[in-house]
Amino acid sequence: DRAATDIPLPKPFKRTATGIKSTVDESDIDVCPFDIDPVAYGRDETLGYETVRFHWNRKHVGWQELVLRQALLTEDHRDFPIAIADQGIVLNGKNQTRYFQYMLRSYMDELRQQRTLTNLYASMGWKENFTQFVIGDTIYRRNPDGTVSEEVINLAATSSRLGHELYGISGSQEAWTAFTSLTTKAKLYAHMFALCVSLSAPLYEFTGLKGLTISFYGPTGGGKTLAQQWMQSVWGNPEKLHFSAKFTQNALFNRMGLYCNMPVTIDEVTMMADKEVGDFLYWVSQGQDKARLTRHAEERATKHFALPVTVSTNRSLHGKLVASGLDSDAQMARLLELSVVPNPIFTNASDAGRKMYNTINEHYGHTGREFVKKLLELGNDNVRAVIAQSVDNFKGEYRASFSGEERYWEQAVLLADLGGRLASEWGLIAFDRRECINWALDQMGAIRRTVADNRVDAFDLLSEYLNENVGTTITAIHTGKQTLVDHNRVPRTELRVRFDLYRKSASDPFSGGVVLLDRTHLRKWMATRGADYKSFVNAMEAEGIIATPKSQKAYLGKDSPIKLGQCYVIGINLNHPRLFGILDRADQAVEDMMYGQLKLV
Repeated sequence: DRAATDIPLPKPFKRTATGIKSTVDESDIDVCPFDIDPVAYGRDETLGYETVRFHWNRKHVGWQELVLRQALLTEDHRDFPIAIADQGIVLNGKNQTRYFQYMLRSYMDELRQQRTLTNLYASMGWKENFTQFVIGDTIYRRNPDGTVSEEVINLAATSSRLGHELYGISGSQEAWTAFTSLTTKAKLYAHMFALCVSLSAPLYEFTGLKGLTISFYGPTGGGKTLAQQWMQSVWGNPEKLHFSAKFTQNALFNRMGLYCNMPVTIDEVTMMADKEVGDFLYWVSQGQDKARLTRHAEERATKHFALPVTVSTNRSLHGKLVASGLDSDAQMARLLELSVVPNPIFTNASDAGRKMYNTINEHYGHTGREFVKKLLELGNDNVRAVIAQSVDNFKGEYRASFSGEERYWEQAVLLADLGGRLASEWGLIAFDRRECINWALDQMGAIRRTVADNRVDAFDLLSEYLNENVGTTITAIHTGKQTLVDHNRVPRTELRVRFDLYRKSASDPFSGGVVLLDRTHLRKWMATRGADYKSFVNAMEAEGIIATPKSQKAYLGKDSPIKLGQCYVIGINLNHPRLFGILDRADQAVEDMMYGQLKLV
């Protein structure tokens, strides 16, 4: 199709039946044997320079694109003939090539008089300080008078094919909206919430929330994958936008950089390695791709994004985090996990799920575009004001409060509520979003308990370290001035822990004690668990139970057959409610030791 027929052909050029000619001294000179129109000009984000774009009518082919670096239009540029020849245009001689270059340059001058530049973006989402939004091949632009116009554009070279395939439209907006009423009839609260999250994706950029992972987990029969595809049908082709379970990390972050301000959905992450889950949650919340180098050892331009990432899994990601053995509090804060139970609409027969899937894949891509148009009409300042007001409205409507550690969960649920409310007011959905928000808040009560149960504090770390090193531990019993070490229980390999237990006489219970830990070994052990040694020490100091010698050193093998030099240690006083049980159990241990010695005699 001809894309810019409203731009007049500049003088002294004219169209004829055999192509474009130039009139010089009342005679016609051939410029090119085909028709050509200017389309747009702008900066290519990927290439880093401005390009100009034309459509030319190629014989036996039809209208196709001609893209040139703008610098090639400067007079007598030696690479100009090569650039046009690479795209199928070969002219007769230097003079005709020079006339053709001059015509293209004049054409662009005419285009600049009538149109603003249209950059070639490498990603979707918000552009130019929230005045533009790119979805696929379309850019929606807020005009100075508050109206919104749309323009069909090309994306940067690296994203052109993906953008065209992923963010298409099909069917009708009305059919899609009417179909959402099924969520109320079938009580598909997870699907309602998924749709609200999808609609809220463009709002993330306004809040500073770079990313959050929402996990739908549960057995087969809950419609988890269907909910994710429904989310993507808001914006484009759900079959192609939905990310398969098998992916490389680089491919995933490339997609996240492309989607930018629209949701990412990933199918079945059950097979993700336990140790990779924490890294995945952290990277999503950073809002940017990993730093990588080009083949010329230069750092690539980092892709940025602000969006919700939804995953489906049969196993709880909380459980996988705990199984990784790492200190996972920070990662758990970046994960909102919701349980999806089997629904009769899917378990009783397969027809319902198939029909829903077919409907979603027949009607898609309209709702997101309408939603973005409304946001652009509101404008940057008004959208921010609406988000700020929604914070107060949310607390009053749902009677829900969040702690500072739950800021990711708060923003995700709050924005989902706002996205659902705006879409309902604009007639884009046919269900009451409050039902699914209450469903999510009820689930979050269970999440809070799970996170609290799995939280590892400094005393838990100490107990875990002592348990793992029970074979490298020595215990010294101090009764008055006498010290006794059970030689039968002296480690035969390395020595990492020493207990010094004190009592006045053999008939008295232990009144105090100190455990000395090999500081270097403890630091390395904590590093493998993802724990912070300094935080551990600060926690013990806050409890007032640090009992490290002034020299920071001790003989761990003192009073025993093991002769070792001094090593750096950290001392912990056992007179603490969380540790006093060690002294109580020590009495029974000494009785067992004495009984064993009597049997030998």
